[in-house]
Amino acid sequence: MVAHRKVRDVPERTSRDPEEVDLGGERYHKPDDKSRRVVIEAVGLGMQQKNVARMLGICVRTLRKHYREELDIAVDSINFDVARALYQRAASGKDTIASIFMLKSRAGWKDTQAPDANLPSQIQVTFALPDPKDAVGQQTAMVDVTPRETEEAEEEPEPS
Repeated sequence: MVAHRKVRDVPERTSRDPEEVDLGGERYHKPDDKSRRVVIEAVGLGMQQKNVARMLGICVRTLRKHYREELDIAVDSINFDVARALYQRAASGKDTIASIFMLKSRAGWKDTQAPDANLPSQIQVTFALPDPKDAVGQQTAMVDVTPRETEEAEEEPEPS
């Protein structure tokens, strides 16, 4: 006599109800607005897909299957939200730093620094260098090496 293995009785599935259990014991995943927003925010902020899937309690394949559009637009969506918030702060006139940033980054404005009226425009420096031809211990004359605007106006003094 041949022993037959008993075949397990498995209920036949008639619909894809999320509460229904499939043959492997896993529930079907049904995305909702909240889970879609979580995927957009998490991926847009740089979280890896495997971590997002774990957070939702699904596998990466299910994440990619049900949230393909959200995965594709996540980074652009987050960037748009931040840009819109920055624009609203800048346009309100209450946040000067946001306004300056927007004008610099989007309108091509840049900082220019006006010269300070309290600072002199030129500084004269005089060096006293010994002439290497002079004997050691002899007095040497000071030589002014400051550049002059016009050489004709003043002549350099001769060393004495």
